Amino acid sequence: MSSLIKQIDARQLVRWLGVEGARAGLMQSKQLTIDVLRTMAESLEIKLPEKTNRQQWIDEIVKVASRRIDKSIQELFEMDEHSLLDYFERLDVESAEILDVLKELDVHPRREGRRSLLEFAARQLSETGRFMRIAGTKGGKSLLRDMRPDDGNQRLGKLADDPVSLKKAKETQLNSNE
Repeated sequence: MSSLIKQIDARQLVRWLGVEGARAGLMQSKQLTIDVLRTMAESLEIKLPEKTNRQQWIDEIVKVASRRIDKSIQELFEMDEHSLLDYFERLDVESAEILDVLKELDVHPRREGRRSLLEFAARQLSETGRFMRIAGTKGGKSLLRDMRPDDGNQRLGKLADDPVSLKKAKETQLNSNE
């Protein structure tokens, strides 16, 4: 085993190449034997069974080397919510890593996490729709009228393909002009 291979810093490799690049490089390398991978894993304090295959060694090395949270669970417990948020944002922690920490605590955020995502999506869509409605109401003209090409006979967007929606949009437009 050459001295260069002994000095491979898996964390630096992941920083340089990204998770997928590091994984691909380790898989394709002909010089990185399972023994070299074991040595890399030991430097990251990874312990796997003796009969672990190459892919499993690489996956675990890349997973551990790509971790950004460098505090123990106990150290995280000692931080307040604001400090934790600042810490996670400063490190630009990936969602998967946070989920791994929560799994260690046997906390499964499915319902709460899904609810937060739904609330976020609903808020973004609602606000964007409100801005579009506001922008579309210039001097009594609706957004629908502004979407028409110059000849006024054809519609742009989804309304052209949906006659029911087109009819409702025209009725709304007529009612707003009265």
